[in-house]
Amino acid sequence: MIIRNFTKTDYHPMYSKNLSDFISDLRNFDIDQQKRLLLKWDEQTENFSVWNFEQEMLWELKEAICYAKFDPRNEWIWLVRRENEELVTVLVYDYTGKRLASTEMEDVIYDSAFIITLLPEKTAVAIDFCGGQDGSQEYFLSVKASKIEILYEMKRDVCFLFAFDNNTKALLLNFYEDTIFIVSYPNLKTLKTFTFPEDFSYGGICKITDKCWIVSNEYSARHFLFNPETMEFGEEIIIEGYEPKENEDGEILSDIASMEYHDGKLIFCHFQITGKYPNIKEEKWWGQATINL
Repeated sequence: MIIRNFTKTDYHPMYSKNLSDFISDLRNFDIDQQKRLLLKWDEQTENFSVWNFEQEMLWELKEAICYAKFDPRNEWIWLVRRENEELVTVLVYDYTGKRLASTEMEDVIYDSAFIITLLPEKTAVAIDFCGGQDGSQEYFLSVKASKIEILYEMKRDVCFLFAFDNNTKALLLNFYEDTIFIVSYPNLKTLKTFTFPEDFSYGGICKITDKCWIVSNEYSARHFLFNPETMEFGEEIIIEGYEPKENEDGEILSDIASMEYHDGKLIFCHFQITGKYPNIKEEKWWGQATINL
């Protein structure tokens, strides 16, 4: 599958503006594009703040927030505050800065990083305690009557990626075993299992349709269609003019570092390092193309 027509930008096409001058750390922020809101945090300086796109701060917290996530469905913000290496507090605020709920949770991984993913249920999320080589532990949480309740504790190292087929199925991942599971939802009964080949370095899965996904190889930066019904790889997605090339070691590598799909648009990032030390240069830009499958 060759993508011939695409447009380039120097920032992610999902954002309506370039954020690089506004955000010092592009890892510690989130955006609600529709409401034109942005949040950012710095755990070390104990500063969390919510801004509009005119770069006006709306409100802030002087707390050690180590992760935050917009929940546009309810106009909520989920936050994780670090208490110590073994304890965090999960909080929910509304968009105006009103605190709605909170609960303490043990950090069983120890000094984790975090990922929060919205679940199909309107008031529920999955929170993943990520510890790198130490593994991960995920929980399903829900806000009920001003309280945050733990709905479900996942098996160690398994995390929720997304739901599909009208939320009757879900895709789970064990990153450490390079294995994905298609399960029924919400009871999470395993329907299919697939383990990636040894020479494939898992780098992400993105849903185009219920029957067609994109699977990325992180090491080679190559991206393939994937059929979840047959659990088989399909065509490679290639950007014309930026085709994968064979290196001196016989490896076929690409400079398309990431690829995702949103509302009919294929979005990808080109990243290339050129030159030799000390004259090393980085080239990075984003591309966007319309695809119909």
